[in-house]
Amino acid sequence: NEQRATSNEQRARMAEMTNRHHLNRESSGADSNSSDTLERSPSAVYKGGGYTEGRVKLKDKMSLMNQKSQMGSLDIDVKTGKSVEATKLTTFTGVFVPTVQNIMGIILFVRVPWITGQAGILQALVVVIGSCVTTIITSLSMGAVATNGVPQSGGCYSIIKNSLGPEFGGTVGLMLFLSNTFGVAMYILAFVEVFMNWNPGKILGDDCSFAEIDECAIGIRPLGAIVLFFLSFIVYIGIEYIKKTSLAFLFVVLLSVISIWLGVVTHSAANEGEGGSSDQWADSHGLVGMTGANLEKNLGPGYTYDEEECGGRAAGQCSFAVVLSIFFPAVTDPLAGSNLSGDLRTPQQSIPIGTILAVLVTTLVFCLQVVLVGGSVERETLLTDRTVVAILSWPVKELVFMGMCLSTMGAGLQSLAGAPRLLAAIAKDRLLPRFEIFEPPEGQEPRKALALITILSTACVMIGSLNAVAPYITMLFLTSYGIINGACAYLAYEQSPTFRPTWHFFDWRLSCLGALMCFSGMFFISELVAGICVVAAIALYLTIQRQINLDHKADTSSGGETQIKTDWRAGRRFQAARQSLLALKDGDLDFKYWRPFILFLCKVDKTDEGKYVPQKGMINLISQLMKRGKGLSIVAGVVEGEFADHVELLESGRKHLQEKLVEKKIEGFSEMVCARSIDDGHRFLLHSKGMGVLRPNTVMIGWPDEPATMEPSAMSTYCGLVKEVELSKKTLLICKGAVDFPENDAAPLEGFVDVWWVFDLFPANGLLLLLPYLLQKHRVWRHTTTRLFTVAPPETDLDELRSLVEGMVSSGGMVAKVKVITMSAEDAPRFADAAVSTPALHELEGRQRRFSETFDHLERNTLNTAASLATESHPHDTLSTMAEEEPSSILTMATSGLEAVLGGGGGGGEGDEATLGGGGGGGGEAEAKSDIEQGERERPSGKKTRRSSTVVDLNTLDADEHGSKLTALIGHYSGSSPLVIMTLPKKHANMTPAAWLTSVDTLASPLDRVIFVHESGQEKIQFFSE
Repeated sequence: NEQRATSNEQRARMAEMTNRHHLNRESSGADSNSSDTLERSPSAVYKGGGYTEGRVKLKDKMSLMNQKSQMGSLDIDVKTGKSVEATKLTTFTGVFVPTVQNIMGIILFVRVPWITGQAGILQALVVVIGSCVTTIITSLSMGAVATNGVPQSGGCYSIIKNSLGPEFGGTVGLMLFLSNTFGVAMYILAFVEVFMNWNPGKILGDDCSFAEIDECAIGIRPLGAIVLFFLSFIVYIGIEYIKKTSLAFLFVVLLSVISIWLGVVTHSAANEGEGGSSDQWADSHGLVGMTGANLEKNLGPGYTYDEEECGGRAAGQCSFAVVLSIFFPAVTDPLAGSNLSGDLRTPQQSIPIGTILAVLVTTLVFCLQVVLVGGSVERETLLTDRTVVAILSWPVKELVFMGMCLSTMGAGLQSLAGAPRLLAAIAKDRLLPRFEIFEPPEGQEPRKALALITILSTACVMIGSLNAVAPYITMLFLTSYGIINGACAYLAYEQSPTFRPTWHFFDWRLSCLGALMCFSGMFFISELVAGICVVAAIALYLTIQRQINLDHKADTSSGGETQIKTDWRAGRRFQAARQSLLALKDGDLDFKYWRPFILFLCKVDKTDEGKYVPQKGMINLISQLMKRGKGLSIVAGVVEGEFADHVELLESGRKHLQEKLVEKKIEGFSEMVCARSIDDGHRFLLHSKGMGVLRPNTVMIGWPDEPATMEPSAMSTYCGLVKEVELSKKTLLICKGAVDFPENDAAPLEGFVDVWWVFDLFPANGLLLLLPYLLQKHRVWRHTTTRLFTVAPPETDLDELRSLVEGMVSSGGMVAKVKVITMSAEDAPRFADAAVSTPALHELEGRQRRFSETFDHLERNTLNTAASLATESHPHDTLSTMAEEEPSSILTMATSGLEAVLGGGGGGGEGDEATLGGGGGGGGEAEAKSDIEQGERERPSGKKTRRSSTVVDLNTLDADEHGSKLTALIGHYSGSSPLVIMTLPKKHANMTPAAWLTSVDTLASPLDRVIFVHESGQEKIQFFSE
């Protein structure tokens, strides 16, 4: 008794609060913990991992559901005070009836007899069944998509939007809105045509008919407008009246169909045993009843020339394609019930079941109509008399005329009821600019959208021609249904975990067939109109996509609440990425398939929402490298501190970094991590970023601005990071610049990009040459030229080395001016270790010999081309005599054989050949001259090696504070170059971090921009045939 009293009290409270938008939580009887959680204010909600405002709303909804279950499923409309369930539509009234009304329209009564007369019974059945198969497949697909979650108000739009995103949902919704707009006009014009031919009580005039329109008291357009406004008024007053009206309309339509079939029976019975009809009037009109002779006559086609019906499609000659295009509009709206999804009690159950049943029933009705009418009426009557089914009916023809009128009005009523709800749902989501005015207030009918469709339909009615409107309805519906079938096929094929329909009677192959039938049927009927509809659909998709992007950017920039932006292609991209990642094996990204995957350890401003701190324009350098490299990049920052204290900072910083990537047109990802120290964060990023084989192969960092003023601990940390990169077997790029790296829209640079190989041939396996190659594909660096300076020990044979380097650079597809220099290790102490070992030349000799046998054709073509520009001997020939040649004891610079192609420069440093005399290698100016004479000696081919007469005394160059003349030499030749790329000097074990930092800083001091490259030994870049 106490429970009943409590329940009654709760019901009384609910009745008193019907004008409120929510229920009193205290009356729910829920436990105290839930009440405490729900009563928290949004500002007090912990957003770092506990309850959020969204979760509070979810708990609120769950509490409301518990209340309703405890109170006997009481559901009250807050506006009217009536039970919501009482105003909702069932499967029969909300899906079956609207779908049957839309399909069993004027075509069933007027066009099916004519189609049967033209195509014959067999081909007419093919037309009906083929068209209905498309409808059935679409209904099966729609059933699957509709049961993937609970459909909301908005019909097909909301259903497709929830599955594939707003772009496809909006496109389908707007296409269906337009098709319903044209459909209302078509149904109204059909009603006018039937009503004028019926002319009950001669109310339109004694001689009024559709053929004699001038004799009617009111014309097509005024009568159509009157009927349209009448139907709009029914829709305006509410869904309850639509339900009642549509049931009455459908009842009369079904009676008229039954009367036609009864007429077939009565005429057939009258003919039995008499050899003809007992009704002479009926006999004279071709109503012979169901006879075997007449059935046999009408089985085959009898296409005629009909200017009125077939003139606009086939120059007046009727054909199978023509009759298919005329019939297809009858079955192009099987989803009228789904447009009322928000008004259904159980949309997940009602939409698939009601739609499939309606399509099957109407398909059976159409087939019976073809057989019965075709077998009972002579072909001539079928072709000439549009109202033959009314004459055929029993007991009175007025019943059929009334059924035809109400069928058109019922179809128009359903279109007027569904289209505004589509537009209101689209307006609510702001998919198109200025469409928000059509969003109705909460709980009210979409009357503004109804006014719009009434105006548009009135404009179409003013055309006054049914044949002019019908083709566009067919195409718009077919476009929408093709997209729906394609969406279902895509979702089913992807096997996404989020696609879990409760309707299992479908298959992605069947949906693909449905989409193919829809689109092929469009172009089969009319290529021009089909093309217009497809272009319109694409334009709508792009417009909605643009609007969504604009809204997302506006919300992001304003700092307001933004919805998660989804993309229907995300699932396919994930699958493609997954398959590609799993297919990648160790070594796949090596050798000729190597691409830059750069991890840029950038600086972020912790005090300014984690925004990117500019570092000499290094982010511009990444963008320019990615232009041709087609690689990836990760721009990562580190925030020092505890993660729980910087959650929002990490999110905002990641967002700002991603915006910077978009601004610089960098293809890559942003990342922000939190660590107890910046060094720990860099180590974490260095070792953890990537997935499987796809991991960064290159790390980019900036050079300290003032190394001399750094704290000793900071120096040790920086050197430790360099050592960490080396141990992780990744290439290290350190960027230093007296000036910033240029912006992407800066004026193109001119001059040379200089690459320095110091005591090491092909350091990093040629990466130093690949970097300028990639940069020069960008407009900023396009007008620069690559120069390669090769510094070798004094005992190196210059001719052999120069020919070897030229050949390999050329075979690697590089265009560079090669200059060879000899220098002793005493003049370049930073690279002394490389000068002592000098293994590179012998390694290249062996490599050339091995690979020339395997790839003889390719290598001979490439190497001979380059080597012939300087000498007639092949690098292989000169390599064999390298050990026998007397080593040169002076420092010589020789111009590449490609200089003839690139063009020469001015004095030293501008591309001319130069000879340096003196220096630590011993010898003076006389030795320089003798070596020039030796360079002029005849080669075996009889040609001379080009040498310059310019002599530079190395003794005139000053050594820096570290005892190196290489600094002055690099400054002399590359001081004016916009970029220099060279190997990073190694830090010896006995060097302090301060000594190494100041040494490298001094080496780069004469240069504007420099990229130091520290090789990992894992670089795999193809410069020759391997």
